[in-house]
Amino acid sequence: VNYITVLAPTIDANFSAQPLTGKYPLVVQFTDLSIGDPIPSSWLWDFGDREISEEQNPTHIYKEAGLYTVSLTATNEAGSDTETKFGYIEAIERSFIEKRGIEERQQMKIRHISLKRGLAIAERIPIRVIDVRRDPAPKRIWK
Repeated sequence: VNYITVLAPTIDANFSAQPLTGKYPLVVQFTDLSIGDPIPSSWLWDFGDREISEEQNPTHIYKEAGLYTVSLTATNEAGSDTETKFGYIEAIERSFIEKRGIEERQQMKIRHISLKRGLAIAERIPIRVIDVRRDPAPKRIWK
């Protein structure tokens, strides 16, 4: 007796993104890595910030600092599957200057807040003043 094995159609949602962390506004490119037989025919992304997309490989901008959970639901004739990555994207606050009155080539402290790690990181870096306006409230542009 010969048997024929019939496999049911399948789908497995998966994705990647680049970059996973950075200063907001953070532009992230998402890549669909879903597989299925037949291949997925529709996608629904939830970026964790009340925004969604139906594109296969969307670009998304995170406009606020936060730790974001991202979900992708991929669908084909077999049905749908959802992949969720918790705390996958981290948009961090811009660095801020702790000291005022910095002169050219002086060391200063820059602090970054990491929501994922729950700590502040301080670094001493050389800076260069590239523009100083001579008025009662001088403005400096840091490079």
